Amino acid sequence: MLKRIIAAIGSAWAIVGLTLLMLLLINQLLVWVLPEPSDGERVVAGATAPDNSVADAYDDAFWAKDYWADHDRSRTTVWHPYVYWRRAPYAGEMINVDAHGFRGGWQNADAKADAPQIWVFGGSLVWGTGVPDAFTLPSQLAFLYAKRDQETPVRVLNFGQSGYVSGQSRLAFAQALACAGQLPELVIFVDGPNDVFSAFQAERAGIPQNENRRGLEFNSSQRPGDLLAAWFNRLDGVEHLRAWGAPPPELIDVQRLAGSVVDAYLAFVAQSEALAQANGIGTAYVWQPHLFAKQVLSEDEQAIVNASYKRHRELQLAADRALAQRDFDASPAVLDLAALFADEPQARFSDFVHLDDQGLETLARAIFDQLPPLREQPADHDSEQSTAAAKPPAPALCVDMPVIEIDA
Repeated sequence: MLKRIIAAIGSAWAIVGLTLLMLLLINQLLVWVLPEPSDGERVVAGATAPDNSVADAYDDAFWAKDYWADHDRSRTTVWHPYVYWRRAPYAGEMINVDAHGFRGGWQNADAKADAPQIWVFGGSLVWGTGVPDAFTLPSQLAFLYAKRDQETPVRVLNFGQSGYVSGQSRLAFAQALACAGQLPELVIFVDGPNDVFSAFQAERAGIPQNENRRGLEFNSSQRPGDLLAAWFNRLDGVEHLRAWGAPPPELIDVQRLAGSVVDAYLAFVAQSEALAQANGIGTAYVWQPHLFAKQVLSEDEQAIVNASYKRHRELQLAADRALAQRDFDASPAVLDLAALFADEPQARFSDFVHLDDQGLETLARAIFDQLPPLREQPADHDSEQSTAAAKPPAPALCVDMPVIEIDA
């Protein structure tokens, strides 16, 4: 009897294994045979963009090969409440992500545990896709602060996460405040293109990226059949099959959709501003630069533009115009840096939104020059009175704050 049970289990596993193998083979066949699902017409039909890792923006970067190898190993994300995802901890040569999922970077060695803090929120540009830890935007800002004010060392914390839209930045800010630890002197939000790309994906403004996939997966774990269907629908070949011969989606007028993107973005700005004001925190809001606004293009940058979806490019430029037309008298002003690199002759972008280290340095200086001054700190920052008045660092168990490590 036992032998028959073991044989039956073995046969069942063999059938499951063969079935999965057949599914994978069929999926690969569909990928080869059917055209890739299209999100619309390319700027130039048939154009292809170079891979980020070999874009000419990195021609002078001796560290590029090692960085991109580290990048491939560090791409794992984990589920996190409210904001959907965060990076998994990682320790590498060029990239380090702490136990709470936040990227490390350069800090002023003189900044103590209770030094004034500046928090920077945003997507992968803030996180630092394309550059080592020491060259990320928060690291560049930390260096500028150290260079300008050596009397009051500050810590600049990187809250950026790949793919985040402005609504997720707002939620990440709220969660960090809920840690009830030391409040920042200033928060900087760098957003824009991810909001536009999400709207391009979904024909709807104000939501995170890839929501259609989450809709397919919702509650699927409660029913094995739905779980299998959710996994099956994520296969590339199945996506090709569903898209093959399907009628084109109904598209919203570009100008109207762009206006909705800006409306949603400014609503999130207003909500973040309310949180900051309630806690006496200074703010800065930045509409980040992108390749579509660059007029002088390198060979690879031109290839990236050519391979981009025409509607995506039009939507981004329309959103830039819609933001520029807004009146900020009754709301927090937004520093519009969309065209920061419009006349830059050198290659700076490795795709439509990511900058090389020199581009990030330029961006950091442009932001830094417009930041509000920090509040004056007590003359004797180490006095017992100052220490008693300051809020304690966030509890170590609060996973919504970066881990603050102080050099001995």
